[in-house]
Amino acid sequence: MKLRSGRVLSYAPALPSPIPPTPSATHPSLQLPPCPAPHTPAPIPPIPPTAAPGNYPSTPIITTPSPITDCGNCLMCNKGFLKTDPCYSNRITGEEYTISEPMTCTTSGIVYLITCAHPDCPLQYVGISIQSLRTRFTNHRSGLNHGKGSTHVLHHFTKVHQPSDLRITPLRTVLTSDSNPNTKKKSLTAALKSVEDSLMLSLNTLYPYGLNDRLEKPYYLDAENEFLDGACIYKLFPPRPSSRTSRGSKNSTTSPPPNPNNSNPNITLSYIVKLFKEGNLRACRALICNLKKHQVIGLGSFTYNNIGNATTDIKVCYLIVIDLCNHFKTRSISFLDFKKNNFKVNKKPVNKYSEFVPIKFVSKELEHFGLNCILNDSDAMKVFPFRDLSKKFSNPQFRFSTCFKYEKSIRADVTNYKEHVLSNEPISNVNCFCNLYSDFINPGVGHVITGDVDIVKNKKLRKLFKKGYTYIEPVYINKFAIFRNVKSDLNRYIKSLATKHSVSTKLFDGWQAIVLDRLKSKIFSSKIFCKRNKTVISTESEDLNVLKEHFIMTSVDKASNNVSFVCKKYYLDNLLHELSSTSTYQVSTDSEEDIVRRHVQFCLRFKIPVNDLSVPFMHMLPKFHKPTLDFRYIAAGVKSSTKVLSKILSGVFKLLGTTLKYQDNFNFKFLDASGYWIVNNKDKVTSNLNYLNNTCSAKSVYSFDFKKLYTNLPHDKLIEKLSSLIKLCFEEKKLDFIKINDQFRARWSGVNKTKWSFTCSDLIDMFKFLMDNIYVKFRGVIYRQVIGIPMGCDCASQVADLFLYWYEHDYITLQVKNKNPVVHTLKHASRYIDDLTTPNISHKTVDIICKDIYPVELKIVVTNSSILSTTFLDLDIYITNSRFYTKLYDKRRDFSFKVVTFPNLKSNVPVKPSYGIFVGELYRICKSSSVVNEFIHDVKLLIDKLITQNFERKILHRHLKLFINSQPACIFKHWHNFTVNDFM
Repeated sequence: MKLRSGRVLSYAPALPSPIPPTPSATHPSLQLPPCPAPHTPAPIPPIPPTAAPGNYPSTPIITTPSPITDCGNCLMCNKGFLKTDPCYSNRITGEEYTISEPMTCTTSGIVYLITCAHPDCPLQYVGISIQSLRTRFTNHRSGLNHGKGSTHVLHHFTKVHQPSDLRITPLRTVLTSDSNPNTKKKSLTAALKSVEDSLMLSLNTLYPYGLNDRLEKPYYLDAENEFLDGACIYKLFPPRPSSRTSRGSKNSTTSPPPNPNNSNPNITLSYIVKLFKEGNLRACRALICNLKKHQVIGLGSFTYNNIGNATTDIKVCYLIVIDLCNHFKTRSISFLDFKKNNFKVNKKPVNKYSEFVPIKFVSKELEHFGLNCILNDSDAMKVFPFRDLSKKFSNPQFRFSTCFKYEKSIRADVTNYKEHVLSNEPISNVNCFCNLYSDFINPGVGHVITGDVDIVKNKKLRKLFKKGYTYIEPVYINKFAIFRNVKSDLNRYIKSLATKHSVSTKLFDGWQAIVLDRLKSKIFSSKIFCKRNKTVISTESEDLNVLKEHFIMTSVDKASNNVSFVCKKYYLDNLLHELSSTSTYQVSTDSEEDIVRRHVQFCLRFKIPVNDLSVPFMHMLPKFHKPTLDFRYIAAGVKSSTKVLSKILSGVFKLLGTTLKYQDNFNFKFLDASGYWIVNNKDKVTSNLNYLNNTCSAKSVYSFDFKKLYTNLPHDKLIEKLSSLIKLCFEEKKLDFIKINDQFRARWSGVNKTKWSFTCSDLIDMFKFLMDNIYVKFRGVIYRQVIGIPMGCDCASQVADLFLYWYEHDYITLQVKNKNPVVHTLKHASRYIDDLTTPNISHKTVDIICKDIYPVELKIVVTNSSILSTTFLDLDIYITNSRFYTKLYDKRRDFSFKVVTFPNLKSNVPVKPSYGIFVGELYRICKSSSVVNEFIHDVKLLIDKLITQNFERKILHRHLKLFINSQPACIFKHWHNFTVNDFM
């Protein structure tokens, strides 16, 4: 076959069996079959010298008789829907192919090509049919008349052009060597799909370049969803053959069309649209290919921001331009790397052969001793017993790495809620001291409830509290103590390593001696600057005890690093009211010993250890970010008899959620609906908003909140629905066990080989037992929770998620059967536990969500005041010009006092790792912001906030520059050339 560039490609004749896959140079991990093309065609004449640049002929001159013949009797042949022209081409690259295999409208087991009769339309579709081509064409025509079939084919031939413009061309037949009548059809279908996938990539017919919407193999890929999620579809296609001659210069026949003004994206886009309307996609690609990187970014940004103004007929052109700009600004990156957001070409590989040595961080000077270099000293490594340990230690890349263990923070010395909650003293004996702090009394309750540290009169304590609960006070420690501490930790590590590999600790004596010698000389030659011998907590203990006498000091909801001061009497009265005056709890007649004994007996049945013989205690956190004061009630179950049981169920429910997610995605894929609304982060939300932005149909956005979800879940319905879900998942997977490892991660299994392998009935019994044995204690009294599940239980969030999922899935399934259009409206709903957001819904749909979907025991309310803006997770979503935009939303900005968000570098923590927090926040802000100015604004606020925590501006700018140069995906979506000066 001869290309327009003058190159000749040869193709093997059609084989009767599927062609084995071959790797793609563009993305090596995608193993795709080669392009199945017919026999070598007749020569194609070159482009006439008088042709204008970029004006490439779309149809070659054929001098041989066409192998495609029509019957002259059927509708397809009589009306001219069957194309007998044996030539077809890739509309993007201009490569042309010729058909030599004889075919008619009655040929079956066929791969065909749909094109548009409109002379300037470049879009194509590759399809397959086990039946005859005539029958498949009839199905396409019927689908266009009844609104069914492939989404993009239906839209193109009904909205953009007419059904009468559809033209179909048979490309090749596929045979199978399978003679078994029971499996022959399946084998033929698999062979046809393999060839179809190859041709879709070779002819570039995947959305948005063509009308094909999905790729079946090597893995399932929905082109439209991938594109809307930020993937680059062009990177899937095979690389275009080089247009350079043997001397290295470009062939004149492939030079791009002249661009009126490369520096003006408006003029460039207008010219590309003109070429697109002429059907010249090849010229569009060539023009973008020859732009400089900053011009590509400018064109992509301009196109993305103006796609809302595009009419239906040129919208596809805008999408193609965006995708091509994504490709040409990251030419060397494969599709999978682009999809995984791995944009850094020379990324430093992670060393998988490192061993961490835990060292207690007793002094900030430890960071400057170069412990990693000392542990990996060349002389020390020569005597290290590599041969007696596992293969990991013998690897040439093996290295020791230090990981620091921090000292305790001030939290343990400041908080006092636990001692008062567990006290047996009557609440009537507790006094109120709010009259001494009248300036801080909350008018709504008449007691002191505040997070303002100005309530502390002692200046040293006030300054300490402003640094947050996680602050670790640095104190002077002499060189001998530092050396003894490191030596002790090193001995402890050697002992654990020897025990793990069943060897003697004496094998490490030589290595340890050299390491300690190097360390000793390093420590005693350094200077230690910290002169403080005592902590503020110890020197100001008297004033601290007064505060503890007057208040309950605890954390703040959504600001766990801040100290809150709550009147002790009000705190205890409020907890007692929650436990005794609501229907959620009942006083238990069983003693704590009897309850724990029952827990132990049940857990022994399933070989589940009980590490702590106690019942969780109840405490509460104030919610200062709410318009009215509220509290979050938590059962502190870190040390309780059901701790391991709840962690096992948490792992199981996570696995069930994943199973249901994949099942629902498959079942609702082609129904334009979604029965799985659960999200774990904002990625799915932003993906849904991007999808709607593609249609420029942003009209409204609502957010909802379940009031006191955890304490309103009815136990009978919880047990019924989750038991049904467990049975459903086991039936779908057709496996007998779920196994749990020591990290409480669950996996499906067909055999019972591990210590924790549970059947369906086992898990149902375990969940029923947990629901019937939820106890908390407060001031010497045991309460049983009869409604809901306590916050603090490991599986609480998964239980709530799956319970709500049952009703959501049940409602959507019923409405799909009834063909209720509300399922299309709710397709983009997203729920994170008790927070729900739904874009583009009507007031009627709001009533459905609030009244019809969920059980009557749950109260759900609308939380946003305007239909044009709302908040969800850490996103502030708003609508402008029929498009959704997002920016970072931080609830901590709603507090009336300063929130301590980040660690203070004067704390006794290593400095260098702390700057990783800044990089993590950059990713979070960048992912949340859809507008460049919002991203820059929030980063400036972040830098200013970190500087108040003793971070250095110069080092922050250095990390910011590294972040920009690392080319993360969130940076690319902004279509902007960032520099550090933008954030000054």
